[in-house]
Amino acid sequence: MEKAALQILAVIAGITTAWLASAAIPRGVGIPDDWTGTLALGLLASGGSGFWNSILSYVTKAKDLKAAEAETRQIEARVKRATLPKHGH
Repeated sequence: MEKAALQILAVIAGITTAWLASAAIPRGVGIPDDWTGTLALGLLASGGSGFWNSILSYVTKAKDLKAAEAETRQIEARVKRATLPKHGH
């Protein structure tokens, strides 16, 4: 129960901070100018560093997976070129 109360307090603090900072957020950066933008920004802020670390970890793993796939394609292309019969010899 303590953990839920702490999370609710974090959400309230995040939304309040987003509301207070809304005047300093430039228009046209992709955040809606109405209450939905303030609510979304407050919820994202209330997630804390654990939330953002897990997002960063997910994005990093996705990037590493794409890099590994690209490397595999390059290796497969080299192997295919090396095993093709040479014409003219």
